[in-house]
Amino acid sequence: MCVFPDGRGTVYLTYNASTKKNRVVTLRQTPGAATFVEARIRRSGTTTWFEDSGTFTTYAGPVHLSAPGSCVDWGGTFGTHSGPRPHQLRLTSQHPFSKALEGDQ
Repeated sequence: MCVFPDGRGTVYLTYNASTKKNRVVTLRQTPGAATFVEARIRRSGTTTWFEDSGTFTTYAGPVHLSAPGSCVDWGGTFGTHSGPRPHQLRLTSQHPFSKALEGDQ
């Protein structure tokens, strides 16, 4: 879980042991007028992000990725979506347990 420093919302990463899938959701603290929101995830060391992004009032996602035993990079965005997104607030993180899982293979 990553909380945006300005309190706009939280990006959640969960794992389902039955399906062996990671899931990311970006959730606004207080639903309101539609704004750009994004949830994304990828296998670490790859360049392809799996994303759900658009103009939403409450959340983006869930975005699923099957990557058992692998590290994942994940994150979310709240903010404007135009060109390089100059006014965005973006969080990206790595799964906190992924390094431990990597050693268990």
